Amino acid sequence: MIARLLLVICCLSGAAHAESDPQQEQNARVWLDKMSRALNERNYQGVLIYGDPSAWDTLSIKHSVIDGTEYEKLEHLTGLPRKIIRRGHDITCIHPGDHVVRTDPNITNPLTQSLVLSSSELTNLYDLQVGGHERIADRIAQRINVLPKDKYRYGYSLWVDMQSGLLLRSDLLSERGEVLERFQFAQVEIDGDIPISEFDDTDAGHRIEGHGLASETGMIQPALWEPGWIPRGFMMTTRHEQEQAAQHHQTMVMYTDGLAAFTLFVDNIADSRMPDMNKRWGATAAVVRHMKFNDNGYRITVVGEVPMATVQKIALSVRPILAAVPSGLINELE
Repeated sequence: MIARLLLVICCLSGAAHAESDPQQEQNARVWLDKMSRALNERNYQGVLIYGDPSAWDTLSIKHSVIDGTEYEKLEHLTGLPRKIIRRGHDITCIHPGDHVVRTDPNITNPLTQSLVLSSSELTNLYDLQVGGHERIADRIAQRINVLPKDKYRYGYSLWVDMQSGLLLRSDLLSERGEVLERFQFAQVEIDGDIPISEFDDTDAGHRIEGHGLASETGMIQPALWEPGWIPRGFMMTTRHEQEQAAQHHQTMVMYTDGLAAFTLFVDNIADSRMPDMNKRWGATAAVVRHMKFNDNGYRITVVGEVPMATVQKIALSVRPILAAVPSGLINELE
């Protein structure tokens, strides 16, 4: 899947969730497993709406499996024209207006951005409930509610196509039940043939710019920096190291619990006295802090679709692997 970008009620606070019904949970797990397979294995194409209440984007999507390889194309239909094409593990972003083709392993798809764990693993972190049937994109969908068991992550509502298992809509909701982010198909065709020519990533007259991040595959090696604390169930899935310019190195590490995800960036900078920052855009929270280590300045950035308090606590705990972290920092947001 492209980046495991991407998803997902009647969200109750982590401190007060109802006892789960074993039969409900089992039924929900069956639907989630069917959904995970459909996102990876089926051909589908359509138009989807993606965003938060303050800003919506319309995209076309095509996904196909050809000779065992996944192909995917996302194209923005509003705002500046952009195309994102994935052929297996190779991801390309095309900006026609800039006459630039950028290769970037970190681009994500709103359907699949963080769905990486099995439903059995999710039940350790979320209560699963089966809701009613609703009509989405002229198809009948089964609603699945995913309720967090702690305060460190959000809940989701998922609407899964009853026939194919494809995810047709997902809502990410705050502790108060507010919609923070939504993805929804407006029109979709499932299991049709999509020719491989639809995923051609060549564009005459465009220069190619590599992002410069070296992706680690197979066993993930320890990063030079890491959080001293992360919520239960989150695991490191990807690490990239980048030399952006002379004397400028960036570390990027991605974590997910199977639905929720956050990313850690560490940059070396000349001035560590710059102001820290907390910022939120819809469902996305970001914390930027600065520190010195061995007489060098560093900027620590944590970004994720988790509550602000979670991002703050993670950011305060980040340190070089061999450096100790004052316990007061980690416990500050308990």
